Amino acid sequence: MATAALVSVMIAGGIPVKKHPLEPWQYVSPESAFTKGKLWELLQDSRFKYIAVVTFLVSPTGSNQTFNVPLNWNSGNNKVESIGAGASGGAGNGGNLLIGVASGGGAGAYSAQTNIVFTPGGTATYQIGTGGTAVSQTNFGSVNGNAGGDSWFNGATLGASSVGAKGGGPGQGNAGGSPTTATAASPQPKT
Repeated sequence: MATAALVSVMIAGGIPVKKHPLEPWQYVSPESAFTKGKLWELLQDSRFKYIAVVTFLVSPTGSNQTFNVPLNWNSGNNKVESIGAGASGGAGNGGNLLIGVASGGGAGAYSAQTNIVFTPGGTATYQIGTGGTAVSQTNFGSVNGNAGGDSWFNGATLGASSVGAKGGGPGQGNAGGSPTTATAASPQPKT
C-alpha cells in the first residue's frame, strides 16, 4: 500500500505500479522491478507498506497445471482467490421472417480461501477455466452459447480443490421470443 504521492514518485522512477484488480485501494508492482536497495529504501518510507507478494496465474487455460510453491510461502498468512471463466452469449435467428433474440453469457463465480497450508518448495495443481466459445446465428434457428470453464487451486478437480469457482452459464438463443437469462455461477466455498 502506498500514498498517491509515493505512487507518483515510484512511477516517475520507472517502477511499474497498477491498482490491484480485486482490491482497488491497494497497488501492485512486479517484485522484479525492485533492486534490493530500492526495496529497502521503500520499506523505510512511512508512506509505503509492504503487504505481500501477489502472484497472478492467468494462462494457460483448460488443463491442469503445476504451481511451484515459493520458498517464502507463509501457510499462516495467505489468500488464494479463484474466478471461473465467463460463458458466451447465445445467438438469435438469422432469418428475415422472425426476429431472434438471445441472452448474454453468465459471469464466472468468485471464491477465496485464506491460510492454505503448503510445504515451501512443494507443488500444487491448479486449473484456469476457459471462456465459453462464441457461437454464430443460423438461418431460421437460434443457438445457445457455451458455458465458461471452472477454475480451481490445489486439487486435480474443482470438488477436490482447496478453493475454486464455477464457470458462468451459457447464454440462450430463442428465435422470435424471449430467451431465458443466463445466470452467473455460484461460488464454491471450501471449509
